[in-house]
Amino acid sequence: MELSADEEEDSKPAAKPTATKKKTPKQKARSKKAQDLKEEASDLLADQLATMSLQTKTHDMSITCPCIMHQCTDCGRKIVSVDFLAPNQHRRFFRLKVVDKKVLELVIIIPKTFCDPSRILAANQANKKFHKNTSKATAFANKCKEIEKAGTVARLDHDAGEEEIEVSTGGQRVQLPFTAEEDLCRGKKGKGDGYTVFAAENDDDVLFAELEEPTDLFILSVDLVSDEKEKKKPAPGAMAKLKSPAKLCDDVSSSEDDKDDMDEGEGES
Repeated sequence: MELSADEEEDSKPAAKPTATKKKTPKQKARSKKAQDLKEEASDLLADQLATMSLQTKTHDMSITCPCIMHQCTDCGRKIVSVDFLAPNQHRRFFRLKVVDKKVLELVIIIPKTFCDPSRILAANQANKKFHKNTSKATAFANKCKEIEKAGTVARLDHDAGEEEIEVSTGGQRVQLPFTAEEDLCRGKKGKGDGYTVFAAENDDDVLFAELEEPTDLFILSVDLVSDEKEKKKPAPGAMAKLKSPAKLCDDVSSSEDDKDDMDEGEGES
């Protein structure tokens, strides 16, 4: 006799209830403490994110220049060249140094025009209602003063003896593939600054058409030499004349005979 689906389900043995192990008071306290710490960390992270979203930088002078690094060898010494696509400025505005022989650091002095209050007046000269006392102009002037306060006084024009405020970027650091000399001097007879700023012609036809004058791209190129001592070149080789074995034996025999004669002469005397 065939059973119906319901009867067949009822005929199956009942599943045994799974035993649940009760936690001890000590385990319960640990679980509660872990849960509290998790909630506290979550709240702290939420507060930090909220604070970060409210904080807005009013100025940022950091610059990260695109760079290309490549290696070669010269007279048995390793050389690394680093090229930066840099702002169009005179080379005196670029400060380079090697840190701990392993890192190349580039600091760029911000052009004075960028932090000059008169810049915003020149940008709005077409607006007759815009002048130095407008809200935007005064706000920008106040910000320029604030940035200058964070700068350092340095002498830029050594000939004229003029001192100006330097506003610099944070140092951009490039990890070197080997330990390098720190003097940045590689050139003819060790002279020179060790780096060159190249003005490469910008071949952007659209930019030329809009500005109606040519523009350049500035590339700061640095060469660094490994601090390993230069390996000495092996000698080019030499030639020497050797006597034949027969003549060499004759020379040895004659020298021995001469020694015997000298000994006999000394005995007779």
